[in-house]
Amino acid sequence: RLHCFVRKGIGKLHAQYNPCATAVFRIPPLIHINNNLLSKLTLAQKRDLVASCPTKDIFSLNPDSNEIEVEANELHRYTYDDEIVRKAESFGIFGAILIREKPHHFNFTVEATGSLHPWDI
Repeated sequence: RLHCFVRKGIGKLHAQYNPCATAVFRIPPLIHINNNLLSKLTLAQKRDLVASCPTKDIFSLNPDSNEIEVEANELHRYTYDDEIVRKAESFGIFGAILIREKPHHFNFTVEATGSLHPWDI
């Protein structure tokens, strides 16, 4: 013998009724580097500055010009930690690296539980 009970629910009652597993958005950064201000730093200080960013491969030191550059292909990984800005300020260079959120741009990631496709959510 089997007794069954069926209950229809919606997402505000319990998470099991929600078709979306995870929805995340990230705002891409706008990074401006003033290499004229950074030219006052020594090569070792510039290396320390690039190494201070915990998100690796975002900033690099150009071996030919000895200028700090931003890797455009890796910007989606930046975590807005401002460590490189604080490091530049600790060297006495203020305003050389500006990091802001790119206005009116959002990157959305949606994971579904299977009841609906992500593009339907």
